[in-house]
Amino acid sequence: MPPPISHGSKGQLDELEGLLLKGKRMDAIDMACAQGLWTHALIIASCTGKQHWQSVVSAYTSSVLQSGHSTLGIQYRMFSGLGADSLDEPRRRYASEALVSSDGEFVTAADIGGAKARVNGHNEHPGGDSSSHATADWARILSLILANRTAGDQAAILKLGDRLRDSGQALAAHICYVLTLQSKDVFLPESPEAQPRAILLGTSEIVRSRTSSSAFEMPLTRYSRFYRKSSAIFLTELYE
Repeated sequence: MPPPISHGSKGQLDELEGLLLKGKRMDAIDMACAQGLWTHALIIASCTGKQHWQSVVSAYTSSVLQSGHSTLGIQYRMFSGLGADSLDEPRRRYASEALVSSDGEFVTAADIGGAKARVNGHNEHPGGDSSSHATADWARILSLILANRTAGDQAAILKLGDRLRDSGQALAAHICYVLTLQSKDVFLPESPEAQPRAILLGTSEIVRSRTSSSAFEMPLTRYSRFYRKSSAIFLTELYE
């Protein structure tokens, strides 16, 4: 069970203040996260660089918002600037050390950029399958993203669409693609070796390798079914 959210007892607050008096912001954040003092952890982390702050936001959503509020956790990670990575399972708290410059001088908040925050264990993930959650609650996740535009949200919507496509939900995937309001990343492949995300809207791509059994029968190709569905052609032309 995650520790309950708390503003802290007198003893905890005295410990936090003692760490900050020594300039040990990273230790203060670690202590606050471990004891469920998320308000304090987030405030202190906001002055330690973007990457470290994002890791604390991820830790908060992983610890507190996983049970029944995972979609809210995804949106909070979007607010932190994680973009498409917001759809992934929240990262564990990164290992940290006191922020000290190379000459031994204490680094102020103004000096700290995203690149200066020391980040370790970038690929560590707690248990759980965020992909299945994202595809199950895709409409709610998409609605939250669209109602609260943030940097990198188009990439997040494309990634959500890709997960839906890979899970066989072509129509839901195409809704995501359409709502990015762009066609380059939808109808054009990202590389010569890649396949486009969609060919015609409203139809899923099915690869068919069966050859014709008659000299007068049109062979079934990967595109055959598209040209027999006029609504898909109409939708695609309308979108274009």
